[in-house]
Amino acid sequence: MGKTAIAGPATNLVLATSFSVVAAVLPSYGPGFGVIAWFNAWIAAINLIPFGIFDGMKIFTWNKKVWVLSFALSAALTVGLTIIFLGGL
Repeated sequence: MGKTAIAGPATNLVLATSFSVVAAVLPSYGPGFGVIAWFNAWIAAINLIPFGIFDGMKIFTWNKKVWVLSFALSAALTVGLTIIFLGGL
């Protein structure tokens, strides 16, 4: 169940990274793509909270190392994109 649960947050992280690159390469469209990137990173972080029906609980129960790595990556990406594209915390 944990392998299936990691698919959603992993997809959000891939999308966040992809849209960040597009935002950096196309500065005239950057703000829009930056917000989309931030939103995907934020959704991944929220979904990885190890509580109740969130995927984070299933991943945490399955493999704590995978959960720590994925949550740390999503949190760092969310904070970084907040600073870069949304003008700070």
